[in-house]
Amino acid sequence: MSNRFSQYLYSVVRQAAQELKLFGQSLSQALSKTPLPRVLAVFLAILLLLSLIPLILSLFIVIVILRVLLGLLNGKARTWQSDKQVRNILDQ
Repeated sequence: MSNRFSQYLYSVVRQAAQELKLFGQSLSQALSKTPLPRVLAVFLAILLLLSLIPLILSLFIVIVILRVLLGLLNGKARTWQSDKQVRNILDQ
């Protein structure tokens, strides 16, 4: 049983390696035909996108945390005010 699974796993990994090798070869051929400034511009665009995604995600997380914290503080203030109003009504 283990022998069959290891053979299957080996064949899958080997096929994936072959596909990756073919992809790399076709990519290198395409890059060799493309002018260098265009390749540089594409790489810079990819780099810019990859650097903006974490920035956007981190800002989103910070905003969500701030909204939750402000909501909790605002909720406590409302509870304190409502308790004070109830005490005033009961004292009358």
